[in-house]
Amino acid sequence: MDFDIKKIARDASIELPEEYEEDIKEDLIELFDHMKHLLEADLEGFLPTFSMVEAKSLELFEDIVDASLSPEVFLESAPSIYERYFVVPRGSQEP
Repeated sequence: MDFDIKKIARDASIELPEEYEEDIKEDLIELFDHMKHLLEADLEGFLPTFSMVEAKSLELFEDIVDASLSPEVFLESAPSIYERYFVVPRGSQEP
């Protein structure tokens, strides 16, 4: 099985030190091999399952508007704000 471990790490937005690449590649090969066995399992006669637990009806509750804290209370604890918004670092982006 051949795949580009650097591309996988880049796509997953993780830093993978070079010394770990071979170990991770071996782990992925083992994982994919296990998945291959699962895909080859004979499932004849089994019904598709969408959940591992028995489905139950959930009781719905009416939405009730209640007193809440003002936005200012939350903004007081923000490390950085602009106008009335939290300022946070940008997410990971491809170069």
